[in-house]
Amino acid sequence: MKRSVQSHCGLNKRRGVVLVVVLVIVAMVAFAGFSFVASMSTEYEAVKIDGGRMQSEQTLASAEALMHWYVDMPRAMRTRAEFDADSLFRNVKLEPSGDQAALPFDRSFSADAAAPSIEAVDRAVVTDNAWRFTVVSHGHSARNTETGSLGADAPDPGSRGGTFQFGPENESGRLNLALLLEFDAAIPGSGRESLIRQTGMTAEAADSLLDWIDADDIPREFGAEADDYQRLPQPYRPRNAMPETVEELLFVQGVDRQSLFGRDTNRNFRIDRNEGTLDSLDDLDVLNQAASRRDFTSGFEELQSASNVDLPSGWSSLISLHSAERNVDPIGRPRINLNHSDLPQLHELLLAIVPEEVANFVVLMRQFGPSSVAAATTSADSDVIDFELASSFSINAIGDLIDQSVTVSSESAPVQVGSPVTLESESGKQALRRLLSHAAITDEPLIHGRININAAPRPVLLAIPGLSESAIDQLIGRRNSIDVDVRKTTVWLLEEDILSVEEYRNVQPWLTTGGDVYRCQAIAFRPRGGPVRRVELIVGPTASGTRRLFRRNLTEPGGGFSKSLLMGEI
Repeated sequence: MKRSVQSHCGLNKRRGVVLVVVLVIVAMVAFAGFSFVASMSTEYEAVKIDGGRMQSEQTLASAEALMHWYVDMPRAMRTRAEFDADSLFRNVKLEPSGDQAALPFDRSFSADAAAPSIEAVDRAVVTDNAWRFTVVSHGHSARNTETGSLGADAPDPGSRGGTFQFGPENESGRLNLALLLEFDAAIPGSGRESLIRQTGMTAEAADSLLDWIDADDIPREFGAEADDYQRLPQPYRPRNAMPETVEELLFVQGVDRQSLFGRDTNRNFRIDRNEGTLDSLDDLDVLNQAASRRDFTSGFEELQSASNVDLPSGWSSLISLHSAERNVDPIGRPRINLNHSDLPQLHELLLAIVPEEVANFVVLMRQFGPSSVAAATTSADSDVIDFELASSFSINAIGDLIDQSVTVSSESAPVQVGSPVTLESESGKQALRRLLSHAAITDEPLIHGRININAAPRPVLLAIPGLSESAIDQLIGRRNSIDVDVRKTTVWLLEEDILSVEEYRNVQPWLTTGGDVYRCQAIAFRPRGGPVRRVELIVGPTASGTRRLFRRNLTEPGGGFSKSLLMGEI
């Protein structure tokens, strides 16, 4: 009996041990299952996040493709009034609709084709969560750099002041730093003066910047060259060429970060409450109100005196390293080089765009150069041309043909031939417009650095030697009120009596109404949830076609713009 009880107790103990072991195994299996589920959930979330990142990158790639398509278009198509940037660049769905096989900008574009039709999502009700992108840029340029229709200044209700525009910004509305060396070559010291007038920088910083980009090691009056930088605790050498990025200018003696980039740390074209330190919110209002004026008319000076701070994005928002335009006419055909070596062929080419007497005068100018005698005794008839004579003079600017005369040698006596390119007649003005649109002084495929007078804000125009402040005020005051067709060439500066012929001749080589390099911020987003990714892009022509010239990731500083604004729900 005793043994039976002991045996029964031992059996119970063994059963208890087995039960405990089973429970432990079950618990371990359960924990392993929970761990597996948690791991899979984490992996699932990681895949979702990575998938969202990849999808957002593809959305940004689509935005860049749209930019390439836009830049590739001939200027005449880009300037069509029916191009509405609000629908073309705002809230663009990545998915095609209906029976579309491809996105509508994924095709060639002819001069007679209709404007692109990109589906606009209903702004009142969003019924899907598809990826979208919006393209924005700085709002200090004219409404459209060429037609007056591109872009719509839009205030962000979450900010204190500040504006931007939908669509890209013409890079020719900025001052190309390479142009400073041309200014200096034409008028010694004007490069420094241009930088001081435009940015308010010191003479030391201006001369040092010019020393950084010129090719020699000779310091300017207030500048710095290799010897100066070699004496620093951490020595380096100046590039002696154009910088690769704007950030490189921080190495230039006298240039500081706040002046260069301003207080707009998240790069949304305005000063937010959490950016920088100002004495009061009134200072913030003054800053943003001055910056939001489309042309900075007196805004820059008011900003400097009232709040003692620089532009929201610093003077980096006024300069360019990339501005250029194709050397083609408005519909994409190569311009005629007025300095063509074959004068008979030049004459034949000119007959296709201007009257014969204008073509004759261009040939005579190439053969004999401008005359010091103003009065002319005859017109440029064919009988005064000897095509056997070689050219001996190069035309420096198309503006040099205005009201000019040429002394033509003959067996009897020299003959003074007057230019038919004159402001005294409508035919003379029309000839000047045609030459500016269809001719050039070089056959280089790209013309770099010229400033678009229809797009440049006041500080950029102030940098041009020979443009007085009164002329700039008139230019800004009239450029948005005159007819679009009138603004297609720079002749309107003469027609509106803003510049005299002599003043126009001096500045015309640096002016344009075109430009084929564009800058923007592309923002990829979904209406509900998902990452928001933002990049800065510069796209423009090169010798091998349209290319991305610059890309910067702006995702880390934050979205910068509310989704409701990007989608057009306000």
